[in-house]
Formats: sequence, structure tokens, C-alpha cells
Amino acid sequence: MSAPETCDEGMATPTCDADCTAVECGDGHHNPAAGESCDDGNMIDNDECRNNCTTCGNGIPQPGEECDDGNAIDDDACSNECVKPRLVFVTSTTFPGNLGGLAGADMKCGTAGITANPDLPAAAWRAWLSDDTGSPSTRFDTAFTGWYQLVDGTPIAKGWSELTDGNLLAAINLTENGSNPVDPLNAWSNTSSAGAKVGAEHCQNWTSSIFNANIKGHLGATTATNADWTHLNDALLNPTNCSNSFHLYCFQGAP
Repeated sequence: MSAPETCDEGMATPTCDADCTAVECGDGHHNPAAGESCDDGNMIDNDECRNNCTTCGNGIPQPGEECDDGNAIDDDACSNECVKPRLVFVTSTTFPGNLGGLAGADMKCGTAGITANPDLPAAAWRAWLSDDTGSPSTRFDTAFTGWYQLVDGTPIAKGWSELTDGNLLAAINLTENGSNPVDPLNAWSNTSSAGAKVGAEHCQNWTSSIFNANIKGHLGATTATNADWTHLNDALLNPTNCSNSFHLYCFQGAP
């Protein structure tokens, strides 16, 4: 290696461009080995090559893109970052507190999810639920940056960060069938707006439906767009007895 070379590996590699300079998006040297879909050497972000050296928005899916619809509509079937949306629904069926633990609740979501999207496997779904064994913050894809949408395409939040900021764009008030849930308009949760466990009121890790004043579960309101959607701020109703039956929130966890 000699000046003005900063590296010399004989060919383009993940750390070195073919001109023997270190990889830098925007240097005009397209280096697929470094994960660059393009590199046009300019700082125009809305042309055919974006400033992160991807081609999202040109209508042609490239490696690393889940989709590319070639438009600038962010909350449609493909976001402006070329990420597919993930579906969210509230189950049409209600269940007492004995859900079979988090795994049993996931299975209930998976069964309903076949109706929401028949192309997805049952394992793609997770229940928005917390107990001593886990919570959405430990079980969900917290790196997701695409849109969460109801089954009719209504956006509720963009990415995990907006999902957990305490406010939704729309209430999670459509079932896997695309209909409104029946009373009671509540869902088991025991989960804070940040996706973490609220407390010890989780129907003994979602295994109990006993009528017992000392065994209860926390719930959310399917009509709410503030933090009440996941943790109802009503001491008279929340937590409630595990013998009662409520819906489940179900989230698609994979593309």
C-alpha cells in the first residue's frame, strides 16, 4: 500500500473500494461487497441513489429491501424505506385468564392470524402480553422500522419506537375478520405503553381462570389511542378477575 492509498486488498471488499480507498457511501465508488446498492457520489437523497447508497424508491427491489413500489407514499404496502408493513388485530374471540401462558396466547393469535393473512404461518404472530416470563419488549422485533397497520390498512404506528411512545394513530379496534370486536372492548395485556411488564397481576403467568380476589390480570382498552390502549387507567376496572373473558392484541412479528 502506498500514498494516496488508504487500503489495498486487490479488489473491492467490505472495507476497501476498488480504488484502494476506505469504503464511504457517497464517494462515487459503487461497492456491492460493502452492501452498497449504488453510489452516485452526490448528496441528492431523492434521486435514483439515496444518500445511504440504497435504491429504495426506484420500483425495483434490491438486496436488503423487503419491497420497492416506486412511489413516495409512506404508509401503503411498502414504506419509503422499502419495508413491508406488519399487521395488528384484536381477536374476535374472548378468553379467560388461563391462556396457556405466553406460548398459548401466541398460538391463539396464530390461529386467528390465518384469517388476517393466510399467507403467513401461525408462528409469525405474537400476543401483546406480559408476565414473569417475558413481554413485548423482550419478545418482539424492536428493530422494526416499518408501519404497523390494521387489517384494512389503517396505520397505527411507524416502527417500534412510535408503537411504544404512548400514542397510537388509530385504535386497535378491528379483528382478524376486519370487523369491530364485541363487548367487552378490552384486551388482556399487563403491558405498559413501552412494551414492558406492568406488574404481578398476570393471572399467574396467564395460567389461571379462578375467581379469586388475589389473582387478577391487567388489561387495555381497544377503543383507546392513548396509553390506555395497553394499560387502562381505571383502578375500579384494572386489574380484574381472571375468570372474566377479554380479547387479545395480536401483532405480526415477521415479514
